[in-house]
Amino acid sequence: MKQNRMKQEPSAAARALAWGSAFLLCLLLTLLAASLLVWRVTASPGLHEEIALNDAVQRQQEEHLEERIGVLAAIYGFDEAPVLDMLRGKNLRDLNRQAVSWWTRVAQDGTVEEIPSPDTETLTELLILDEGFQAQHPAETLGETATEAAGKIARVFLRETLPVRTELIEPGLKKVQEWADLPEAAALAHRLPVVLALLCGVLAGFVALLLSRQLRACLRWFGAALGAAALLSAAGLGLWRILNVRGIVEEANLRLAEQIRRLEGALLPQAAAEILLLAGGAALCFLLLRKPVGKAGQDGGMK
Repeated sequence: MKQNRMKQEPSAAARALAWGSAFLLCLLLTLLAASLLVWRVTASPGLHEEIALNDAVQRQQEEHLEERIGVLAAIYGFDEAPVLDMLRGKNLRDLNRQAVSWWTRVAQDGTVEEIPSPDTETLTELLILDEGFQAQHPAETLGETATEAAGKIARVFLRETLPVRTELIEPGLKKVQEWADLPEAAALAHRLPVVLALLCGVLAGFVALLLSRQLRACLRWFGAALGAAALLSAAGLGLWRILNVRGIVEEANLRLAEQIRRLEGALLPQAAAEILLLAGGAALCFLLLRKPVGKAGQDGGMK
C-alpha cells in the first residue's frame, strides 16, 4: 500500500500549477539569458574600448574628420592640416577612450560627468595664428570668429567618438534624472541577473514541492522550461537579425553601424553558448527522465 501511495500520480491541480510555474520559469530563463548579454554590454568598458580603438574604426573616423574639417576650412579660410594633425592619431584614440569611459560610467553607476571634448582653447589659438584665417576675417572679430570655428570643429570631433548627438544626450540625461535616481537604477540593472536567477530557483523549488511524491517526474517540467527558453532565445536572436538594426543605423551613421557590427560579433558567441546551455539542460533532463531506474528497482516493483 505504501508503494502504491508513492507511485500515485500528482493531482490535476498540482500538474496545472506545475505547468504554469514551468511557463513562468521559461520566461525568466529567457530574460536571464538576455540580461546577461545586456550586463556584458554595460559592464565591460574593455569590450567597447577594443571596438572603438580598432584600427579600421579609427581609420573611418579620420577619413570623416578630413571631409568635415575640409568643409569648415573652406568656410572659415584656415589651413586644415594643422587642425587635423591635432585631432588625429593619438589624440583621437585618447578621446575615444575617454568617451567609452564616460558612457560606461553612466551605465555602470549612474555617474553623469561632463562629456569629454577636445581642447577648444588650443584650437582657438591655432586658428588665430593661421595666416589664411587672419586674412579672411577682420581683426576686431578675429577672436570671436576663431572661438565659433573652434566650437564647430570640436563638435565634429565629438561626433566621431559619440555618434549620438550631444544635443540629444544632455537633455535626455536631464529628463531621466528628473524622474529617476540614476545611480539606484544602474545598481538595480546590475543586480537584475542575480534577481532573475534567484526567481528561477524559487520556481524550480515550487515545482519540486508540487510534485514531491514523484521528484524524478520534475525533470519533465524542468526540461520543458529549459527547452522552451532555448527556443525563445534563438527566436529573439533570429528576430534581431531579421530586423537588421545595423542596416537601419547604417543609413544614418556608417561609423556607428560599423561599431554595432563589431559588437554583434563579440556578443554572438555568448548568445550561442547560452542557447546551447539551455538546450543541453533540456536534453539532459529528458534523457534522465527516460533512463530506467535500475534493475533492482524494477525487480522490487515486480515483487
